[in-house]
Amino acid sequence: MVRLKSDTIIEAAVYYIRDYTTVKKPYEGHYLHSDVKVDSDTQRIQCFAGDYVISCNQPANRYIIETLEPQAPDAFFAWNFFDEILQQKEWFSDYLFEDEAATILNQDPALKTEFENKKATDPEFAKSSGQC
Repeated sequence: MVRLKSDTIIEAAVYYIRDYTTVKKPYEGHYLHSDVKVDSDTQRIQCFAGDYVISCNQPANRYIIETLEPQAPDAFFAWNFFDEILQQKEWFSDYLFEDEAATILNQDPALKTEFENKKATDPEFAKSSGQC
């Protein structure tokens, strides 16, 4: 495990959970996931100073694969340790963002002008405030 000393971009394999099955009753306090279906991709990921990078080319690679691959039967995902990623909270609540948006626009007059012009000239945009 290596802790990054500075911000960097790393090319990495990433997974998106597409589908899975969850048991109806807990087993040992966990709602196990199975039949996990994923979409995979290779992307350039922004990592920050202090983040950890774990290489799979090491003696503990079997443990790494068994716990971090989302389709592995004993993976942390299978034992529902990462269920937060399954929730729809990865976006913002517009009613909470309104004050922040007002602050951003007040601090950047050019952006505010551009925003107001867009609302005035694009009726679809003007009525889309609740669509994310």
